[in-house]
Amino acid sequence: MNFMKISLIVISLFTLNHFIFSQDKIDEKYTHYYKEKGDFKNENVVIDIKNIAARYNYFKFAFKLKNSSSDYLIYDNAKSKMVFDWGKAYLKKSKIYFLKPGKSESEVFDVNDDIRFLKEEAKFVIEGLVKVPFRGKVQPISNTLIDAELKTELNKVNVSFKKVEIKLKKSLIQFKITNNSDDYVILIPSQLQVKVAEGVNLNNNVSVKKTILVKPGKTKLVSFSFDLLENQDYFSYKAKTVIFNDFLEISHPIQLDPIEFIFELDREVTYKMNK
Repeated sequence: MNFMKISLIVISLFTLNHFIFSQDKIDEKYTHYYKEKGDFKNENVVIDIKNIAARYNYFKFAFKLKNSSSDYLIYDNAKSKMVFDWGKAYLKKSKIYFLKPGKSESEVFDVNDDIRFLKEEAKFVIEGLVKVPFRGKVQPISNTLIDAELKTELNKVNVSFKKVEIKLKKSLIQFKITNNSDDYVILIPSQLQVKVAEGVNLNNNVSVKKTILVKPGKTKLVSFSFDLLENQDYFSYKAKTVIFNDFLEISHPIQLDPIEFIFELDREVTYKMNK
């Protein structure tokens, strides 16, 4: 190791281990920069954290979360925390993320409820990650005549007709789904059919890939349409019946283990950036 490099390290150690004051005034622009360690990956998530930096009164970084599973992923960032040698700090902005398989969300996370963030090491503990299995337990719903009143309850999930319009060119049926359970409801609209005559079931116009998640305590309106134009003989058929098939599933959430990131001070970068 040459003399210049030794001198640089000594200077940076002296600079980085002191809280920066100038005539008893804090240098508000003095910044710590931290090493980046690449993506974290497992069977459920891919997490990328970059641009990790701190000043005396805040700590922030760019955060990207990808759902790498085949299930729904829910992340409540209010349950995550930063850990310092003096205690814990929580993210300034709380948000709940709902990610379908393969989807990503990006955000800048920061904490700013203290003035002791210029540390050589900090830890970010990710908690609040929940997986909701895409294939839950199918709840059988009896086939129901369109002009009948539909009101049924399945394990604290209420299902009812909200709106019915039967027209030759485009017919519409709308359901109201209220989830009073502690679980998640998964709706698959493409499973819905309309029986217009014996042995004649019409599919709806919803993509087979579409799914709808109903959170605990929430209500959703779900609509689907079907076309009678090519089936005009059945337009006046009175006993049109909704066939639910595997339209509604109830899925129990699975709490995932915490994930920890250790942020280590990058001394050389910090020294260069603060010169």
